[in-house]
Amino acid sequence: MERPAGKQYTPAREPSVKQARHGIQDATGQSGEHQVEVNESSDGVVTIVAVKGRLDSVTAPTLGERLSGALAAPSRRLLIELSQLEYISSAGFRVLLLAAKRAAETDGQIVLAGVSGKVRQLFDLGGFLDLFRICGSRDEGIAALR
Repeated sequence: MERPAGKQYTPAREPSVKQARHGIQDATGQSGEHQVEVNESSDGVVTIVAVKGRLDSVTAPTLGERLSGALAAPSRRLLIELSQLEYISSAGFRVLLLAAKRAAETDGQIVLAGVSGKVRQLFDLGGFLDLFRICGSRDEGIAALR
């Protein structure tokens, strides 16, 4: 292919990772960014970690860091509130499994609360319902950890 005289060839610019993420579509065909919000609070001896948004390979490390910090001390009682979680991938499940392993090693306890809808279906399909203690609500989870 010939170029007009005096014109330099410049290759098409590759999209950056950030730009590429904007075009990703979810199962409903809607595009959006990978996004997760993790909030930590406490109720007496129970540490509550509330997760909102999507938990996938991009966002799972954020939760992993927070759970590691929450489980740093021995005998921690940790409630992971998932009622506002929209989606979880294998990376998200891995983070939860690693947290459960760490809790067991440090004589801690983890309870999941608010697992419902599509997220519950994913837990069921992956066989994770039997691996975690799951309560219907935050209050039930707190009571189970006391």
